[in-house]
Amino acid sequence: MLAIQAVCAAYAFRLDRERMTHLISLPLQQILYRQLMYVVLLQSWITALTGGRLRWQKLRRTGVVEAPGGPVPRERRPVG
Repeated sequence: MLAIQAVCAAYAFRLDRERMTHLISLPLQQILYRQLMYVVLLQSWITALTGGRLRWQKLRRTGVVEAPGGPVPRERRPVG
């Protein structure tokens, strides 16, 4: 399968007139990327099967507006 991907990539590079030296990293990229996707997929399955939820990290709001020089005086704060 890796050989077929390499041939297809070489053909695409040839059509785009790109340098073939970039193809050297293709096997390593395919192997590492595939392993990373397996980890992400496994983590998603475990989360789905256990009923857990993956939440976005929320920014804690303090209500204080800070400028690069320190807090902004109340009369100069934007309205809204």
